[in-house]
Amino acid sequence: MTLSKAWQIDRKWKAGGYVSLVQGKCVLTSEAFPGVETEHGFQIDISNSEISDETDDEAILSAVQAFMAPHLEGAEGSHYAELQFRHSVENGTEVDIQVTEQMVIQERQRRLALGFDYDFGDARGVHHIGTTPADLAGWDEVTKFSQAALAISQDPDISIVTDTGPAIVTATEWQSILLAAAAHRQPIFAASFALQASDPIPANFADDTHWP
Repeated sequence: MTLSKAWQIDRKWKAGGYVSLVQGKCVLTSEAFPGVETEHGFQIDISNSEISDETDDEAILSAVQAFMAPHLEGAEGSHYAELQFRHSVENGTEVDIQVTEQMVIQERQRRLALGFDYDFGDARGVHHIGTTPADLAGWDEVTKFSQAALAISQDPDISIVTDTGPAIVTATEWQSILLAAAAHRQPIFAASFALQASDPIPANFADDTHWP
């Protein structure tokens, strides 16, 4: 199972002369299934790499690839199966895919990492909330701050950066975002659990028809 990877940067955020966040995708193909492709989106925090905001995209991608390597490696089975399925659909051929629970879990993780839209209902508008592993680590810090403040009857402003850009939220508003996140993510978990319990797991498990 060999996958070719083509990396692309769609957006960069800069702070203090350095690149802080990078958003883009990795397009995956295989010689075994010509004419079809799938992609793995990413939005990661590379501020610790201290990459100058004058650095070209090729050098930035090196840092991105190093960070993403273990995530992509864990999801290769899912991406390979998706390519195999898409190729079979486009060419009208039969395909026998031995789908495992781990492949479903990898697809679940991919979908959970895509993020969701949140409408503030005011001038801030709609923001796309990132949910990659790096995002979730940052959100954990915001959540602890929010909970601690509310526990002593305070509701301070908190500075955050979404995939859309910087924003100010109150501690109470952050709790509303967490509830919206749960409403978005729980159906994905439910779909995954249903697929994992299937016998056999359908070959097209990565198709949108099986997911919310």
